[in-house]
Amino acid sequence: MTHMPHATPADTAAFAHSNRRQWLRHLAQASAVLSMGMGMPVWQAAASTPAGNSTDAFWQAELPGLDGQPQPLNAYRGKPLLVNFWASWCAPCVKELPLLNTFHHALPTGEWQVLGIAVDTASNIQRFLQRTSVDFPTLVAGSAGLQLSRGLGNTSGGLPFTVVFDSSGQVIERVSGLVEEGQLQQWRATVR
Repeated sequence: MTHMPHATPADTAAFAHSNRRQWLRHLAQASAVLSMGMGMPVWQAAASTPAGNSTDAFWQAELPGLDGQPQPLNAYRGKPLLVNFWASWCAPCVKELPLLNTFHHALPTGEWQVLGIAVDTASNIQRFLQRTSVDFPTLVAGSAGLQLSRGLGNTSGGLPFTVVFDSSGQVIERVSGLVEEGQLQQWRATVR
């Protein structure tokens, strides 16, 4: 701190407050510059990835189930499929799960499929599922789940992110953020 000769306590406090404000302003500016720089590679990668390849990459992927056994995503092809990317630490995800679970239970057997892909650790998901009822299959992708979701159009990398596939495996809908019951009913009625 710079020495202020003959400064009163009020002068010293004002000087300290001014320095703190200046420091916070510089911190905010640096954060903005860094976040823009970090976002550019994500945007460029998303823009340069052909949509067909990203869907192919999704169907070719294998993810472990809660038991650790790898499960090919291609096994979920052939019926309309709702895929929800979520995490136990994501408050909107946790809020959305009961609605998706109700949707899953309302589906006649063989009509549709609901699949959760956890962008989290298996141990976190297992602890979470001991407290919360989620009856549809959940696979564990860890941080790789964000890349998988980006390949399907989640350019922001936010959660929750939901993708609806038709029975041929083509993406029909994408939702960043919470899905609504009306959307679920519309998809159920129209997606084949």
